[in-house]
Amino acid sequence: MQAIALTSVGAFLLLKAHKHRKKMACPSPVLTLKAVPDVLKKEMFENPHNLARLPIPALEDTAARYLLAVRPLCDDDEFANQEILVNEFTQGAGADLHKKVVDADAKAAASGAYPYSFIEADWDSMYYGLRCPQPINFNPYFAITGLTGGQVSNAAKFVHSFTKWSMRVLKGELPPDAGNCSYGFPKHIGSAKVPKKGMDTLVMYSAEIANVIVICKEQMFSVQVLSADGTLLDVAGLEASLEAVKAMAEAGAGKGAKVQALTSEDRDVWAAARATLEADAANAALLKEIDAGVLVLCLDGKPKDVNDLVEKSDRLLIAPAATRWWDKQQLIVDESGFMGICCEHSYADGTNWGRFIRETMNDALGKADPSGPLPTLLLHTAESAPAPKPLIFKASTDLEVKIAAADSNHTTLTSDLETAVLDFTEFGKNDIKSWNCSPDGAVQLAFQAAYFELHGKPPPVYEACATRKFHHGRTETIRSTTIESKAFIEALKKDAPKAEALAKMQAAAKVHGGNAKNCSSGAGIDRHLTAMASIASKEGIKVPLFEDAKFKYSKSWHLSTSNGTQPYLSMFGFGAVIPEGYGLGYLVDNNNISVVCTSYKSCAATSSTKMADAIAAALRKMKKLV
Repeated sequence: MQAIALTSVGAFLLLKAHKHRKKMACPSPVLTLKAVPDVLKKEMFENPHNLARLPIPALEDTAARYLLAVRPLCDDDEFANQEILVNEFTQGAGADLHKKVVDADAKAAASGAYPYSFIEADWDSMYYGLRCPQPINFNPYFAITGLTGGQVSNAAKFVHSFTKWSMRVLKGELPPDAGNCSYGFPKHIGSAKVPKKGMDTLVMYSAEIANVIVICKEQMFSVQVLSADGTLLDVAGLEASLEAVKAMAEAGAGKGAKVQALTSEDRDVWAAARATLEADAANAALLKEIDAGVLVLCLDGKPKDVNDLVEKSDRLLIAPAATRWWDKQQLIVDESGFMGICCEHSYADGTNWGRFIRETMNDALGKADPSGPLPTLLLHTAESAPAPKPLIFKASTDLEVKIAAADSNHTTLTSDLETAVLDFTEFGKNDIKSWNCSPDGAVQLAFQAAYFELHGKPPPVYEACATRKFHHGRTETIRSTTIESKAFIEALKKDAPKAEALAKMQAAAKVHGGNAKNCSSGAGIDRHLTAMASIASKEGIKVPLFEDAKFKYSKSWHLSTSNGTQPYLSMFGFGAVIPEGYGLGYLVDNNNISVVCTSYKSCAATSSTKMADAIAAALRKMKKLV
């Protein structure tokens, strides 16, 4: 099992209100711009909406917030030691490291060049530099509801509308989210994460998008959706093309080397294999066509049980290696019509995904969207569209051996994942609001109460929080376990009097809400600590606080959580980030709560099924307090 300390939607930082300079600046070193129009470069690099630069917290503020966050994870002696270490840090190495972070950020801000925040380079190094496989470790998913047709109908409608959305972005016509940075949206257009030895790159062919890459029965095909003159294949034409792909796949027309399995591999292994492929001109052209695709569409077979939520979750998160291209955004649709998006996480987070799904679905359903309609494009029909073509790679015997090894490694990795899906329909957001608690805060308390019930102690918790109000802002960590939440889960466990437990629940939810607000405004902990730790590592500076076992434990994220609530979503899932942890992707809707729990079978101490049951039990106990 490979798991890494990152969740499927991010972390936060403290900020000071610098304004980013408006001049065109150098792109990120992890970006490879092949065909990107100036209008997209402006959105990505010029700060056209004049947003503040992500500020750097005062060292003393980060230290104080860290001590508050670590207190519920410590006994008295452990906390006394933390206070000593933090004091030594702020008076010694920390002061020097903080100054280095500030100075480096000021230099970047003055130049108007990358990095556009004090954490961006470290964040990119994580997403593009980690060598572990994409599945489970990086790529989260959203299950999508709303379209009620079959496989081909649903796929065609979504692809048609998503292509319109892509053209809206490509033309520079996407209205900005109010007060939020939009630099991530252009990276959805004709992009792919391409493996390179030691550090991957995001290749962008935005202006060349024309085809959708379709995987069916472990065979790959290319379907043209945009003609050379910019007209869009109509929905009926797309349906015809997809039916043709299914017939071709049934006949084995696309059978060949299952190169797509390599995208599930260790990144350096895949980088070496891809370099071998690219040495052949025909293979290189196929790879370029895939990289430049609008998206990857996976047409899966029949589900064993259309009502099995775990089967649905596994389909979107850990499907067989040769049925996916893990380096790109993928729309997955099975023969029942069930569909979802498996997201490539290196360049985007939950609020970006939620917006394009909402706008695409509203267009597909003919509904109005708050951001206005997608562009009206001239259409062409199936008669004037080229036939789908199979993408068949040339592969040596050595490469075939590597493909087989990739498939085997992927099976080993994914077979260790245990998933349970809680579809809690007894109440939802509407009821929770009447408790004088925020819905998100209440669900976070239920998670902690469940963990406490199963494991007897409060967990280190990561909750993703968006920082998009800042230029190139992504996420910050809400450390959801607090002194107040610990007091509440202990009161709930011992069946304290209702009035006492209710008061503690409301107090804990209030503190959680305040922490979330601080994080979204830049007053977090972990991005600042990460930036300082990065410099210490690069310069060989020994920092006792960073080497301390309790410090490390406090950010070991036994609960890695993210709230993905958006329209048209029914499930949200990703992998746990440590071997002994849980991944909890959740949606809090008006009358129901969905939680996808993941953990690893190789850890005897954890159980996704028990965790899901314990969360449901905690929610019921919490409601009885009101």
